[in-house]
Amino acid sequence: MKRRIAVVVLAVLALSLVTGAATSEATSFVPYEGKYLGSDTHHRTITFEYRHGKIKNFKVNHQLFPEATVSGSRWHHTCMHNLCTRGEWVWDYGVRGFWNNAASGGDVEFEANAIAF
Repeated sequence: MKRRIAVVVLAVLALSLVTGAATSEATSFVPYEGKYLGSDTHHRTITFEYRHGKIKNFKVNHQLFPEATVSGSRWHHTCMHNLCTRGEWVWDYGVRGFWNNAASGGDVEFEANAIAF
């Protein structure tokens, strides 16, 4: 009986490892280089460019935020003069993230998609 339980436990662990590996591969995206347009939860316009591994010209309405370095398919919390962003690609052409003003606090969620010109 103990041997059957041990075999079942090992099988469940092996399955969870395989499933976990498949899940992490499925969430890896190749970010599209170009311009993005979207909005935040307060309906403010979000625009930015992704070029050469950098988020550039990130704006909330007309407020310019700092440039950020992308690692894989995400960029980590990046701030300058209390203006901060972070985000990740949720598919090759779509981004979800947060921005905030560290002086006033509170994260604001945004979504943006690549646009063609």
